[in-house]
Amino acid sequence: MEQEIIYKEHESAVVAAIQSLNPLSNQIIELFLEKQMTRKEISILLNLRYDTIRKRIKKALFELQEELNRRGIYD
Repeated sequence: MEQEIIYKEHESAVVAAIQSLNPLSNQIIELFLEKQMTRKEISILLNLRYDTIRKRIKKALFELQEELNRRGIYD
């Protein structure tokens, strides 16, 4: 029971952290992590170059990690 509560709190914090990203980073992370789309699929969907998507995913994951660190979720 206690683990479930902790899991739900962390899950909520991760969702909030993703939502705090800028709109494009938010969209890319949701497609990449939640929808499990490939970089190529995201590139086609958003009509952006593959290399742009690759760099944006890397940047968004870094931003997400920093936000989770700030919230005390990810060390």
